[in-house]
Amino acid sequence: GEWFLDEKANKLYFIPPAGTRCPDLENRITVSVFQTAASVNDYVTIENLHIEGYSGRAISIGHEKQYGKIDGCTIKNSYVGIAGTSNNFIEITNNTIQDIFNTGISFWTVSNTTVSGNTVENIGLYPGVGGQFIGIIMASTKPKESVKNVVSYNQVRNIGYSGIMYRLGDGTPKNAAIIEKNIVDHALMTLA
Repeated sequence: GEWFLDEKANKLYFIPPAGTRCPDLENRITVSVFQTAASVNDYVTIENLHIEGYSGRAISIGHEKQYGKIDGCTIKNSYVGIAGTSNNFIEITNNTIQDIFNTGISFWTVSNTTVSGNTVENIGLYPGVGGQFIGIIMASTKPKESVKNVVSYNQVRNIGYSGIMYRLGDGTPKNAAIIEKNIVDHALMTLA
């Protein structure tokens, strides 16, 4: 009874037990035994949460889900920050993703998606833990289905391997990706 879904507004609310002071919670979700804090479905927004300590994807965007938004969240000490597959029209904006073992933001086969204004740091700095050690990855096994994506204004720092890895597009100007005005500082820290 602590969670409330407002289907008309497409929002999920946490209603603390009586007597709990919300300012003390700092909008924080902390756990160590679950793999995922939240799964995003069609038309779901997750905003202004502190998510920490997940053994899988802190936020998982469901297979073939679209029109999701993750904004203003802090994700720390998890295996993967945010990840999705075969998605469309996803917005990942203004998040802080820190101290992640594998990959900060990861998409496979994604279109019309924006990753902008995020701080992604201290990613993949533990050799032997496994994974790709990439700050932001947008890749695809189906390039013709991965078009019109934007990766901009992100700050990517202290990354084990690649700061930003982008392998998408069908080669036509009308479907081109935009990768601009990102800062990548101290990549290839554990893998060369």
